[in-house]
Amino acid sequence: MLAAPTRLQRLPRKLEEQLRSKHESDVEQLLPVVGPVLGMLMIGFGLRDYLIDPEHAGQTFLLRVAAVAVAAIAFWRTALRWSPTQRAGFIHWVYASALIGVSFLLKGGMHYGLVTISASIFLVALASLRISTFLWIASGPFLLYTVLSANDTSIIAYLNDIVSYFFNICLALVLMLMFRFFREKAFLLELQLMHVAQHDGLTGLYNRAHITELADREIMRARRHHRPLAVAMLDIDHFKIINDTYGHGIGDLALKAFADACRGCVREIDQLGRIGGEEFACLLPETSESEALACAERLRACIEALGVDTPKGRVQFTVSIGVAVLQPEHANWECLLRDADSALYQAKCEGRNRVVLARPRSSVLAHGLDAA
Repeated sequence: MLAAPTRLQRLPRKLEEQLRSKHESDVEQLLPVVGPVLGMLMIGFGLRDYLIDPEHAGQTFLLRVAAVAVAAIAFWRTALRWSPTQRAGFIHWVYASALIGVSFLLKGGMHYGLVTISASIFLVALASLRISTFLWIASGPFLLYTVLSANDTSIIAYLNDIVSYFFNICLALVLMLMFRFFREKAFLLELQLMHVAQHDGLTGLYNRAHITELADREIMRARRHHRPLAVAMLDIDHFKIINDTYGHGIGDLALKAFADACRGCVREIDQLGRIGGEEFACLLPETSESEALACAERLRACIEALGVDTPKGRVQFTVSIGVAVLQPEHANWECLLRDADSALYQAKCEGRNRVVLARPRSSVLAHGLDAA
């Protein structure tokens, strides 16, 4: 289980992709809300243009309106097929470039407009999650400002403005890294809570509630695509004797060793869960009857060869397994599991340490009628 970070770190690739996907989803929801606000601010600040340079205020107003119109296409996914972060970057480029253009048209506007232009970069800190993305978004407007403001003021004022703009970019980058840290911490804590909610605390296998949720999903998929599905129900033989003889501590070690051994014997697509005490279920998607029996036999042999070293000697145990294959008459997961449990009970009655296949209900019913 992953611990919450105490500093910025590079997540494993899979977790990084999950974090980025979650961030993109949040940015997607934020864009339509932020859009109208930015548009109103963009046009509303046209009053300042009139106070600075009434002669060119009409031109700058048209430029502001044009920027709002162009940026509006990026606030909804239907307009551009880019990712939310790419669309946020496009919006910043349009607005920041328009503000720089407005400042360029006004007399002395490059200096007066610096506060608004450089302040817009702080919104990028919320939209980006990586340094490379942040720099990609921030670099375009900064280079445009550097070029257009070169002849607008004295060299001292020019250098002062460039340094101020660059300083704001650095502050925004620090803000982005802080945001990334807290976002990462919340993400990993969420994963921990999800892991606790879905897994058995002792063995680390799925708990009964989650294996039921997965099974319902797999049954729907199997029926929709007409694919085979099987379940194996496992019960450790004479587990009470292990607890009574060696103590519950050793019994817990045996359960952990059992779970680890089962993980090593199944495929990546198979799902293992603890459904109570020493009873376990293994969900086997894309598995025919013969394949399910082969898997169950592999599990049985693996557990038979397993041993747990204790101060009182080496503990060995076996497992009985009941296998059921999804049939049309299985209304849901509980029905399928019930058949596997019946086969497990038969395995116990026949001497334990064996695999028994559940007979389809239709054949059981036909056998009953013949006997009658």
